[in-house]
Amino acid sequence: MATYGLKSITVGSNTYEMNTKNGISINGTSWDGSTSGTAIYAPTTAGTSGYFLKSNGSGAPTWASVPAGVTVTLNGSSTTTPSFYAPTAAGTSGQVLISSGSGAPTWGTATAGAQNLLDGSATGSLRSVQSATESSSYTIGQNATTLGYGTKATGQHAVAEGWFTIASGHSAHAEGSGDQDDGYTIAAAFASHAEGLCTRTDGDAAHSEGAYTTAYSDYCHAGGRYTWTKGDASFVHGNGPRKYSGSFTATIDTIKTTYYNAIYGSSGWYATTPTEYSGSDPRYSSAAIGKTSVATGSCTLAAGDYSHAEGCSTIAYGARSHAQNCSTQANGAASSAAGWGTIAGSDNQFVIGKWNTSDTNNTYAFIIGNGSGPSGSGSSITYNRNNIFTVSWTGNTVIQNGLEVASLDHTITSAEYTALMTSLDAV
Repeated sequence: MATYGLKSITVGSNTYEMNTKNGISINGTSWDGSTSGTAIYAPTTAGTSGYFLKSNGSGAPTWASVPAGVTVTLNGSSTTTPSFYAPTAAGTSGQVLISSGSGAPTWGTATAGAQNLLDGSATGSLRSVQSATESSSYTIGQNATTLGYGTKATGQHAVAEGWFTIASGHSAHAEGSGDQDDGYTIAAAFASHAEGLCTRTDGDAAHSEGAYTTAYSDYCHAGGRYTWTKGDASFVHGNGPRKYSGSFTATIDTIKTTYYNAIYGSSGWYATTPTEYSGSDPRYSSAAIGKTSVATGSCTLAAGDYSHAEGCSTIAYGARSHAQNCSTQANGAASSAAGWGTIAGSDNQFVIGKWNTSDTNNTYAFIIGNGSGPSGSGSSITYNRNNIFTVSWTGNTVIQNGLEVASLDHTITSAEYTALMTSLDAV
């Protein structure tokens, strides 16, 4: 038999002669060395213990040491010791991996997102209703309309027009201008209307207009500059140096105290040099927070239900109370304070004049004050209050300088009448 090239092969300590009896199989083909055409590549040395056989792409393979590790690139950084978190179970069909914040993720059911953006209430929506990075106009609500730049109409039948306005409520209308720094003009409730500069309505059928005004409650109106409403069916129109900076969800008592301190507190308007709308003016613009209340003028607060505050820096705190003119307070229910710095401290009380001594015990039905304004400054500020005329609920009348009329069934003598006229002339 003719042999070609390979005469024998050694496997371990055994040597095999190539003949028809001792053949070998290479890649599934038997070969006994009698034909040519088959090449066998094998290392030429025994190698070192623990080495592995490495192909060089051509010729005989060689022995090589095991590499220290495989380099993996994760998020742009290479490492030979990567660490991975993987689920420990196969999960159920349709589930998704959910991170627990630490350790291996687990399988869970995905939370369904919003199906639409109707009525401005789309939790998990595909697009932000008020994103500062979205300057293009778009319409999502059914039968909604946009006109202008940066306008968004996301409520059904809503209209947004102008510059950076949002109409997210059903049948809402937003018009005018907003900006990406101070906020949009927004009509967020059903049938609401916001117009002007950076105005907002959050109440159904509410209306805000002017600049930086807010109508938070249903059927209310906010107009002017920096004004706001919280009471249903309330009305505010006025001006002020700045917008209220406290919590709009705070209690009426808290809001009233905040307004009071801004006027009368140790760092309030009267504790410094009162100037109209200076840069350091601590007062807030007008607000109507009582139900069906009305606030008009500058820095006025209608806090009681059905109350009315008008003028400058007036507070109508009691239900159905009325504070007018300048720096007056109607704290009692159905009370009225007029003039300058007067306080109606009891229910059904009527106070006029200036800087009267407050009666919180419901002693007087009617008071005329003749005090003077505050003196000092900061924490040492004092108010020089005084009453010139009082009428009690029993009819007792006291006039400053000592004349007192005890009751109406007393017949005034000639001397008493003369003294009364002299006293009144001196007022």
